[in-house]
Amino acid sequence: MGRTWCGFKIPRFTEQLANDTLLDYGLKRRCRNFYHRDPILFITRDPRDVVCSMRALHVGESNWLQIYGIPIIQYWKQNSRQFAETFASELEYCEKAERQEIALAALYWKFKNSAYLRYLDLDYPVVRISYEALVRDPKTATKNAMSLLDLPWEDELFAHHEQRHTEIDADGKAIGNTDARRPISASSMNRYINELDVSNINIIREITSPLAEQLGYSLTE
Repeated sequence: MGRTWCGFKIPRFTEQLANDTLLDYGLKRRCRNFYHRDPILFITRDPRDVVCSMRALHVGESNWLQIYGIPIIQYWKQNSRQFAETFASELEYCEKAERQEIALAALYWKFKNSAYLRYLDLDYPVVRISYEALVRDPKTATKNAMSLLDLPWEDELFAHHEQRHTEIDADGKAIGNTDARRPISASSMNRYINELDVSNINIIREITSPLAEQLGYSLTE
């Protein structure tokens, strides 16, 4: 008998799946947690490249970091004692950082990605997929994910750009300005080399280490 799967992309709730209720910038009140130990595919990416993406994604006349990323960090600081205590040293560093935008972007990365280790400790059904490994060798990178979902392999998984997509807008873009018609590509890897100077990279390292190292990202390279 065939099975139907429904996947949810939930970056705003990434770190809250173990909580009783969900809280988010823009919500007027908490809502009940909908997660019930469903399989989690946890995507990670080099924090330096993530910071570049946050700054490059245009939202109106500004960028995603200014419109969403920084306000989200400020919201959590004001509304969650646990967040303020857990990231007290990072928040203090951000306040004093010469390039505060970069520091807050790095803190956003750390805030979200630290959830992966928490879910491992809770023995949740979670598989981490490295963005870098995915674009280099998609089939190998998703092997564990397919096993977790108990799904057979199909080559069509990576022919998504040839399929019809109903979620795109008039310009052919999905949420996050993603071009669903574009095949998997490594062109966005290591973009930080051309976009961030040494000072910015050092700020990101100060905020995200040692979590980045635990996830396989050597920020000294």
